[in-house]
Amino acid sequence: MKFENLSGISILIYVILLTDASIVWIKSLDVTWYSSIYGIQFLVGQGYQVLALGILSVVLLSRFEPMKTLLRGTEQHDLGKLAFAFTMLNIYFCFAEFLIIWSGNVPDELPWYLARIHGGWWVICSLDFICHWLIPFVLLLSRDLKRNKSKMIALTCWMIFARCLDMFWLIEPNFKDAAGNLHLAGNTGILAYITVPVAVLSVWGAFYLTELMKRPLMNVNDPHLEEMLEPEHAH
Repeated sequence: MKFENLSGISILIYVILLTDASIVWIKSLDVTWYSSIYGIQFLVGQGYQVLALGILSVVLLSRFEPMKTLLRGTEQHDLGKLAFAFTMLNIYFCFAEFLIIWSGNVPDELPWYLARIHGGWWVICSLDFICHWLIPFVLLLSRDLKRNKSKMIALTCWMIFARCLDMFWLIEPNFKDAAGNLHLAGNTGILAYITVPVAVLSVWGAFYLTELMKRPLMNVNDPHLEEMLEPEHAH
């Protein structure tokens, strides 16, 4: 109950800190550009990725007890609908930002997008749209897919990869010489774009799994636990 009471104010503090961090660490790389929804865009994107990771973890753990009993078709379907909602919300904020800047046609704001579609970045931009938005949106429309464990595992892994690609497209074009590393032929700079994320994600993944193994998978003090263990009700 104590942590439940703290969760509300903690979420507010987290939103403020994440907004500040995204502006200080990332947006400050281009001080000439401004967006009023930059912080919330990163917040929703993080929710998109964390939700995908959470669903992936729960579905993988559902092969064993106690998650095998807890994660039924209805609960997995609900998680899939939540992932679909975050996918649409992510699309909305990103497209809204682009639409406002495009309709405003302010010279100080346009270079941010121009830097992300020229010099080889158009390929990354197109892949970002297809991988990050289009594929998850289309696939999560399927009710059968949201109830299929193997397909949800594949899709959530794809969503995590797509979010990493989106972060790459948002951040890397701020560096003027970065486009030169996109060429495959005779270029070793592109190795950093592969090895660094793999190394960071491997270290973080090891830490995540280690911490996950230390904690109970089921909250035995949850007053709703008995209700969750009842026979599944069809929606």
